[in-house]
Amino acid sequence: MPMVIVWGWKVYYGLDPINPSDAELDVNGDGLSNLEEYKY
Repeated sequence: MPMVIVWGWKVYYGLDPINPSDAELDVNGDGLSNLEEYKY
């Protein structure tokens, strides 16, 4: 089962809650994807 980011977390951090592809982005430029940051 793929890991997904919950809507509340995405909204809190300014991401689009209905766009699953933003999990792969690094919007703050720290070298971690949004999914990696969500997991840790």
